[in-house]
Amino acid sequence: MFQKKSLAKALRMLRAKFESSDILNAVDHFDEVRPVISDHEFRPPEIRDKLLKLHSETMHLINYTGEKDQERLDEILYAVEEIDSEILDCLDNLKKVHRTLAKLAHFGGYDPD
Repeated sequence: MFQKKSLAKALRMLRAKFESSDILNAVDHFDEVRPVISDHEFRPPEIRDKLLKLHSETMHLINYTGEKDQERLDEILYAVEEIDSEILDCLDNLKKVHRTLAKLAHFGGYDPD
């Protein structure tokens, strides 16, 4: 779980040091693997929509100040944690697939590492 910072400090750091376009870059990187992990007929996976929503919420928090900033920040952090967990699960499973393929390739004298 993320450690909470004061709202003012969190917003100051976010506004000064974070580029929300990095989230769009993450969507682009995710799109690179879509043909491998997408649903039937290449429908976008749910996580892509979650990343786009995260971008929207983050942009709003960066560009507008309001009475619900703490609530919005909490929602963003929750979404980040949820998405990150899903990504780590995917990575773990892909590493397992890689290990399996590496074992198989080893029999043919190929070392994918």
